[in-house]
Amino acid sequence: QWNAEYDRQAVLDELADVMNYCLVLCDRMEADPETILLEKLEKNKQKYPLDKCRGKSTKYDKLDQD
Repeated sequence: QWNAEYDRQAVLDELADVMNYCLVLCDRMEADPETILLEKLEKNKQKYPLDKCRGKSTKYDKLDQD
């Protein structure tokens, strides 16, 4: 979406919009943003082990086919 000619302020504004939406949704769901982020990072760590994934964009269910 963003190339070398991006407008930094436009990107920051977009990030702010996305973050605001996420924080409002967390509030409505009574979810702690830090907790759910750390839980998801742990799930990704299990799905995408470094020894199989470093430098690749392969989906987790296709890693063993490489």
